[in-house]
Amino acid sequence: MKGQIKSNADRSTAIMAILKIYLGFSAVDFLFSIYQYRVWSNYDFDPVLNSWDGEYNYPEVIQYDLLYGVFSLVFLVIMIISYVRFIKWFRRAYCNLNRVGIATDKKEGWAAGAWFIPIYSLFAPFQIMKEIWNKTQKYYNEYAEESNDLALWWGLWVASSLITNQSAGFFDGNGPEKEAVINIIASALWIPATYVTINLIQKVSSFEKEMYDKAIVEQENIYNEPEG
Repeated sequence: MKGQIKSNADRSTAIMAILKIYLGFSAVDFLFSIYQYRVWSNYDFDPVLNSWDGEYNYPEVIQYDLLYGVFSLVFLVIMIISYVRFIKWFRRAYCNLNRVGIATDKKEGWAAGAWFIPIYSLFAPFQIMKEIWNKTQKYYNEYAEESNDLALWWGLWVASSLITNQSAGFFDGNGPEKEAVINIIASALWIPATYVTINLIQKVSSFEKEMYDKAIVEQENIYNEPEG
């Protein structure tokens, strides 16, 4: 349903700001993962190291656990803020298509809900982002800019998420050494994944500005039409 378009500029600025912080924390997380591998290797990757109910008295491991525990709490807060801000930006970008009279393939609510449904979340957010990318541009331009950014963004996102789940123990059979290696790979992937996300949001935001400016002019013209 066509309505009053809402600016998404503040939300895009907010999400890019927190993602830059997230990017820095991701780099530190990568260094922690290397540190974890080195510390665990000093104790021959004792199976007790990644056991939920195991007890150990390894000074270096205890020091690592304390340092990473504090870091993880702060990183978790940054992560939650990032996810909330991204979904708010993402949903408004999708809703604005309807507000300017562009039909979307999915209902507006799926721009938020699609991220939380297993299996569906592996492809639906990408489809929505592709719609935002193409239809936002076509509102003010005949052709949409072609880019590999979308595929790169989603490929890195899915790979990072799946490997992170593997390192978090959602799959059985991870010994300490394997878990430490997976942690390094997962934390390394989040760095380019976050960087590409920032660039993608910045690009889409420039499309949104063009659409917003045109929509506002069109709406003002409608309001200013003389009554006959």
